[in-house]
Amino acid sequence: MRRQHPFAIVLVGKSILLREGLAKILRAAHFRILASVSCPDDLRPSRSTADPLLFLIVHTGDDFDVALEQIELLRSRRADARIAIVANHYRLNELGIPRGCQRILRQHRHV
Repeated sequence: MRRQHPFAIVLVGKSILLREGLAKILRAAHFRILASVSCPDDLRPSRSTADPLLFLIVHTGDDFDVALEQIELLRSRRADARIAIVANHYRLNELGIPRGCQRILRQHRHV
């Protein structure tokens, strides 16, 4: 039985290889990929969907401020969308997230 997920995903990240690899994995798990772009500025404003949006930021650099800027920009354009980050080497305490929030995030993390 094929399970559909109730949201559309927009992949955001500089590496086309990582974005497309992740898109392939997500499609195989029956997620709907709406777009794959290198930065939020590449999104077409006309892209709309009845489904809720999930922006999945694929962050690979050492400067997390870039990801925070992307979050702010995406949030200003689509306040109703969910935003998640996939990063290769950060820990919660390295991101400047308050300890109370870190505990909540750990409880809800899917590994």
